[in-house]
Amino acid sequence: ETREENEKLLNDFLLYLNKKNIKAYIINFPTTRYYNKFLNKKFKDDYYNIINKLKEERDFKFLDLNDYNFNDEDFVDMDHVSDIGASKITNILNEFIYS
Repeated sequence: ETREENEKLLNDFLLYLNKKNIKAYIINFPTTRYYNKFLNKKFKDDYYNIINKLKEERDFKFLDLNDYNFNDEDFVDMDHVSDIGASKITNILNEFIYS
């Protein structure tokens, strides 16, 4: 139930932004390889299925920072970046948004 509610909220929000001609970005922030290794596959698959479905219906850009090369020094724990990781993310986001 919560997943469906959140999906609807996201869909409605993207629809609102699209109607107002506001550029929308969805950013999936990085997590450590250990976190990714133990992440429930169904949860991950559901997430990407929702994103892909929304891409067909709404106008937004999606960036998955787990597709980039982050290493242990980029994190302070399993899913929070360090200053080094934050700097990398800032550079990636600047390139993504302004290119």
